[in-house]
Amino acid sequence: MLLRMKKSLSTFREIIEDVSPKHYSIVLAIPVLFLVTGFLVWNIYLYNFGFVEDSLIRGKFILAGIVFYVITTLFFAFLMVIGFSFALIVKLVFNLISGLFGQELKNKILNFLRELFDFETFGNITGACVLFFIWLIIYTVYIFPMIPGVFGGGQPRSVSLVATADTLSILTSLGIQRGEGATYQTANLCIVHENEQGIYVLLGDRVIMLKNSLFEGFSALPGIKSVYEQNCILIAREWSIQGFVFSRLLIQTELQNIWRALKNEPQQYFSVVQQISTTSLEK
Repeated sequence: MLLRMKKSLSTFREIIEDVSPKHYSIVLAIPVLFLVTGFLVWNIYLYNFGFVEDSLIRGKFILAGIVFYVITTLFFAFLMVIGFSFALIVKLVFNLISGLFGQELKNKILNFLRELFDFETFGNITGACVLFFIWLIIYTVYIFPMIPGVFGGGQPRSVSLVATADTLSILTSLGIQRGEGATYQTANLCIVHENEQGIYVLLGDRVIMLKNSLFEGFSALPGIKSVYEQNCILIAREWSIQGFVFSRLLIQTELQNIWRALKNEPQQYFSVVQQISTTSLEK
């Protein structure tokens, strides 16, 4: 009994030492990691629309980082389950081959697969960073716009703006329609982001940033809000994909122009055809 109590006290002391102040830096690094990751996700997302967020300290960045790592963990856990199941099937097949054709054929197949798939290449830090970056892009472009903002995502909000007689005319000149039967209220809009300066609005043919001084508040026109928000997600994804394609073509073209400049060849240019549906927001 006494020995058991001493062992328990020793274990308790080790736990206290593990959470002592000298390890607080690791604990504090976790929210910083969430903040930086969420900031990165939001900036990649907004950059596809042509904007960036300069303010680092925002609560929704931390939430976005947490949700990103939760979904990332679930996704790779799912891949591990699939991989484990596939490994079991492969093992059964190899055992069947060994029983029917002998161990020599099984060894030849295993050696061939080891040469074909050199997994050591993917085990280093560079491979992990590349995989993480690819997953970050896929998550930001395809998954992030579907997650509601309250859960750390970038799903656009469908709201209308309450304006004045003077500001409503400015909004109308920017392509924002007046709400049906409303005097100083716009039609429902897709608000993809907002900060201290203003809001970012997705339209069918453009993305604009409106300063807070251009409207008095928000409202929601009844009846079409839920359907409209579904269209907002589609528009956000389309804008995000097109923005990513544009960035890729821009980098690719500039790298080619550097090589062309070394060979004294003329510069090359590209154009992106508008792929955003202009009718989705009119439903």
